[in-house]
Amino acid sequence: MKKIFFFLTFLFCLPGLVFSKNRDLSAPLLPVNSSVYHSLDLLRGHGLIPSAIQGIRPWTRAEAARQIDEARGLFEHSKGDSLQDKDYFLEDVISNLEKQFSEELSGLGLKDEVFHNWRLKGARYIDFFLTELDSSGRPYFGNNSPINGFFNPLVQNHQGRHLKEETQIGLSTRTEAQLSSHASFSFAPFIQFQLQADNANREQGFFVEELTGSLDFLNTQLDIGRRPLLWGQSDQGGVVLSNNARPLDGVFLGNPHPWKIHHAGSLKYAFFFTTLGEEQVFENAYFSGLKISYKPWKVFEVGIARALVFGGEGAPSGSFQEQFGEFFGIRPGGGDDGNLSNSLSGFELRGVLPFLRNTEIYSEFYFDDFNLKHIFRSFVQDSGIIGGIFLSRLDNKGTWSLRLEGRKMSPIMYQHGIWTDGWTLNGFVLGDPLGPDAESIRLHVRKIFYPKMTVWGEFDFERSDSDIYASDPSEGRIVAANGTPEKRYRLLLGGSRAWTKRITTEATLGYERVTNPQFLETGGQDNFLLMAGLTLNTDDLTRFPRSD
Repeated sequence: MKKIFFFLTFLFCLPGLVFSKNRDLSAPLLPVNSSVYHSLDLLRGHGLIPSAIQGIRPWTRAEAARQIDEARGLFEHSKGDSLQDKDYFLEDVISNLEKQFSEELSGLGLKDEVFHNWRLKGARYIDFFLTELDSSGRPYFGNNSPINGFFNPLVQNHQGRHLKEETQIGLSTRTEAQLSSHASFSFAPFIQFQLQADNANREQGFFVEELTGSLDFLNTQLDIGRRPLLWGQSDQGGVVLSNNARPLDGVFLGNPHPWKIHHAGSLKYAFFFTTLGEEQVFENAYFSGLKISYKPWKVFEVGIARALVFGGEGAPSGSFQEQFGEFFGIRPGGGDDGNLSNSLSGFELRGVLPFLRNTEIYSEFYFDDFNLKHIFRSFVQDSGIIGGIFLSRLDNKGTWSLRLEGRKMSPIMYQHGIWTDGWTLNGFVLGDPLGPDAESIRLHVRKIFYPKMTVWGEFDFERSDSDIYASDPSEGRIVAANGTPEKRYRLLLGGSRAWTKRITTEATLGYERVTNPQFLETGGQDNFLLMAGLTLNTDDLTRFPRSD
């Protein structure tokens, strides 16, 4: 217990050991689906943002502004007297971002402009969308215990939106307020209407996707309310927390800008304490976690994390000391004695290859269970693993990018014998939507015609098993009965086009071929998706006070 106490004392006193040239600025989060992330990926591919830490997102708008300023400084330092084609391209990218984040840049003291301590943006945008879905999806197969979730990969990673079969239309917007340099507020509502569906599949109404109040002091931001949280090295999050389920309700603490430790790199951390609501088997179960991402060098990042579901009405409980120890993986008596939580723990790695246009290679290893006596077996039988390679500059300028990923989820991932809803929130897996006992390959290619248009394509292959497992003293988990595997071959094509300053359209087409759907040898099934959207940029129309 003394080691834990000293560790926590060091962690939360660490701001006093670091330095930052920028002043504090509480800022709303940059939406997880913002195209700004792709622009920052491009600048990172040119080596202009070496300080960026990828494992904890979304970033705040202030952190995005800090990265833009870093890119500007390195770009000015690196460009020569004889400008090349890519230099003109990068100048356009950075200048465009500086216009979008001028207020945050001035608020951080990075731009010589007037900063309004108070301002309101009544609606940054109004987003209309239409979804036509011909895919019923399926429940997850529970080989040891059930998962109270649904698998429909054509519409996964949409922040828990209930995009059901048939036709839906929706509207969303986002309101932000800067109350002072140390306090901010954001609100993102979403309205959804089901045009065609039977009563069982009808899902419509008013939803709150984000409602967050933020306080910032000494590069530490406290968020209270409902907000998204992505932990992982992939673009949509990772094994522990992704963009698949809706944002969490609770308290969040972290440092928006990396702490710079003298001669020892930089560090970010994130802590959350939330509730999973009344839909869990134990109503109002708690969900909490801590992650630390450390970048000792510009080309290497490592992260460690632990998150757990515990408590709730009727759930196993322990003393404060036992629960505190459980948070850090110290279980009373060791082994499964007590079984006070459903937890995931593990680590992440990310490396940059400067000699290959700053290609990034990353991996995640998280364990639903772990046996020190059989470490290799735990990697095979107890873990969720993601490995990927990201080329943000497939060509010299960076107009083409490519991401290749592989996933392997063990048979016990996201399941639990006591918290039988598994690692889910409102029917969506909190981590990787692939689910247990499955593997996949993903290829994503993107082309930008800067600054007006972006097109992209993605191919996915997924294999999910329905085997039944038993426990063997010498071999661990063994297959007791072979089940029928389900295979999915999926192609997605999409793009966006900015027609004017205010109007942007986007569309996605999807086709999926499923063999042995629902794990039954009944042939195949074809699924289709059409999504179309229209975004109105109303940022400057709803801003108070007005910009000069």
